[in-house]
Amino acid sequence: MRPFLWVWLGYTAVLLTVALAVWLPSGLYMEMDFRSVYAAGVLARTDPSHLYDLTRQKQVQDELVSKRPQSIPFGHLAYDALLYVPLSLLKYREAYLLMLVANAVLIVLCFFAARKEFSVTIPMWQPRPGLIFFTFMPTTIALAQGQDSMVLLLVLCLGWRLLDRSQPFAAGLVLANMLLKPHLALILALLIAVRFGWRFVAGFAAGTVAVLTICLPVLLHGGLKSWLGVISGLSLAGGHNEAQEAAMGIYSWAMPNLRGALLLTLGPMVSAHLLFGVVCLVSLSLLVWGLTVVRGLTGPTAFGFSIIVTVLVSYNFEPHDLVMLLPAMVFLGSAVGGAMARCRDVILGLPIVLLIFAPPTPPGAGFTLMCLPLLAGAFLLGRRGWGQHPGAGGASAA
Repeated sequence: MRPFLWVWLGYTAVLLTVALAVWLPSGLYMEMDFRSVYAAGVLARTDPSHLYDLTRQKQVQDELVSKRPQSIPFGHLAYDALLYVPLSLLKYREAYLLMLVANAVLIVLCFFAARKEFSVTIPMWQPRPGLIFFTFMPTTIALAQGQDSMVLLLVLCLGWRLLDRSQPFAAGLVLANMLLKPHLALILALLIAVRFGWRFVAGFAAGTVAVLTICLPVLLHGGLKSWLGVISGLSLAGGHNEAQEAAMGIYSWAMPNLRGALLLTLGPMVSAHLLFGVVCLVSLSLLVWGLTVVRGLTGPTAFGFSIIVTVLVSYNFEPHDLVMLLPAMVFLGSAVGGAMARCRDVILGLPIVLLIFAPPTPPGAGFTLMCLPLLAGAFLLGRRGWGQHPGAGGASAA
């Protein structure tokens, strides 16, 4: 415990120092994604019926954060906005610093939630328990951006802890909290359900009902139509030129998933509608394959495999959400060798290289390359489950 806590204290102190000495004086903190969720917290508290009104979102961001040609849209479920209501009572500067500290505290909670897994030795990346949080660069990106990625990571860690204790219903209830970002939660739940059975499905369904009940007041007052409109705009299915991407704050070709890789390679050659169809077809094919092989994997490997496949087939995925990969990396631990170990090292080290050498604009430029080692890792893990009996080994599949 002692090395982890000392490193955590030093890491948090350095981040706060950088924030106070660089990000705040330069105004960079006003460009972080936190401006979007902060404005969503304000609207959830003062004007919930316009939570998904893009004009209203921009107005709040311009008034309370800073004027900007384009806003950063908020398209998560209203359940997510409620997390930021307490922070919305503060001025943006104080709220950003508090969010930075809160996310740092979540690192400690994630470590305790899956302490056994985060205590394995991984050469170079985790010589002592828990140090992988600080050597994996997306952790720092998530804290700087002020997004909810660390909340998702905590939900994953708690969900696995319950699955490992053969409590699939409770795990489903917990993992339903990932509906903060439905496109990630539903894919992950489908993969885990195939491996861990109907009790997980029942728990996830019960948790989903609870989440939707919380969101119901916003959705019933015109919010559903507006939310679907925002989701449609964020998909960029109708176009992906520079102006459209800037308007929605979405740079698809920089995403570390299949969508980003396909857009980067095929975007200049095919129409937006055709590309949308190709992305859906390729992603669906990978998902079907994943559902086929996940049943033959042991519990920890199946959970890590499900996370990797979710990242790959997700439609919208940003670099700060790569912290979701941490459980998958520690499940591999030091037991793997050969190609899988090299693949794991590339996944953990590539973000550092990209931040040093990739262009600074648009945000996340170069992170599409993460798709390559993730694809390799998925197929190397999936090969273990091909042709195996359902639920072989690991946590109970019942």
